[in-house]
Amino acid sequence: MLKEKFFFDLHYLENKHYELSNILEESIHKDYMPLKISMRADGYIEKSLSNKIQDNKLGKIINNCLYIGDSLSKERLNLLMNDIAILIKNTVQIKWHDELIDLLHKEESIGFIERSTARFLGLKTRSVHLNAWESNYSIWVSKRSMNKYINPGKWDTLVGGLVSYQESIEEALIRESFEEAGIDLLNIIDQFNIKKIKNIKKLTKEGYQIEDLFSLCCSLEQKHPINHDGEVEIINKMNINKIISKIQKGEFTEEAAFIIITDTLNIIKKDLNLHQV
Repeated sequence: MLKEKFFFDLHYLENKHYELSNILEESIHKDYMPLKISMRADGYIEKSLSNKIQDNKLGKIINNCLYIGDSLSKERLNLLMNDIAILIKNTVQIKWHDELIDLLHKEESIGFIERSTARFLGLKTRSVHLNAWESNYSIWVSKRSMNKYINPGKWDTLVGGLVSYQESIEEALIRESFEEAGIDLLNIIDQFNIKKIKNIKKLTKEGYQIEDLFSLCCSLEQKHPINHDGEVEIINKMNINKIISKIQKGEFTEEAAFIIITDTLNIIKKDLNLHQV
C-alpha cells in the first residue's frame, strides 16, 4: 500500500491540496475588465491593454467591457483575432509560438487564437497531463527547459501541454505524450479515463489564466522515457516523498503539484488500480 511507504500524513496532504486549489482559483484583479468576443467567448483583460485595442479600432469598450468582433463570420473573426495577437506581440514583446488554439465559447470552437496571447485576453484554454507512476511508488517527472517562457526550470508531470486548434483532448494527450516522452498512446487511449480535475482561474505575469486541467493517471513500466521536442531539460523517476518535499519548496509547477497530490490522495483513499501503459 502506498500509505505504508509515505512519510507525509494524510492530513498534511489534504491541507496542501486545499492550499493549491485556492492558489488556482484567484479572483479578478481591479485592473482587469471583462471582454466578450463575437458576443460569445468570454475573457478578462488588463484595462491598459483593452484601451490599446480600442485605440487601434480592433474593439470597443462599453460599460467597462471590451467587445471584439460582434456579428462577424468565423473567417473574419479569425483575421481580427490575428490582428489583435500581432498588436499584443508588438506591445508586450512576448515569445511567439506560431501555434493556434481554439477560441472557445463553453466547449464550442468559434475560431482560433495564437496561444501566446490567450492569457493576455483571459481566454479559456485546455491543458492535458500524463501523471505516470512506476511500480515502486515513484513517479516519472520532467524538468522544464530553462528556455520555456512559463515556469522555466520547474519540475512538472511527465507530459503536459495545451490542446491545439481543432484537436480533441485525447488527440492532444497522444501528441504530447509522444513529443515529450516518446510514449505511444495511439492504440490504447480508449482504455483510459482522462479526467478534468480543475478549472484554473489564476493571475499570471501574462494575464488571467482560465484553463480546464485534464489529467490521466497511469502506471508506466517501460524503459526510460525520451523527450523529442527539446522542451524538457531532464526526465527522472522520483520517489513520491522526494516529490512532496520539492512541492513544499516550490520546485514544481502549481498545476503539476495539484495533479500529483490529487492522484496521491486518490490512491491512498481508494487504493486506485492504475492502468498500465
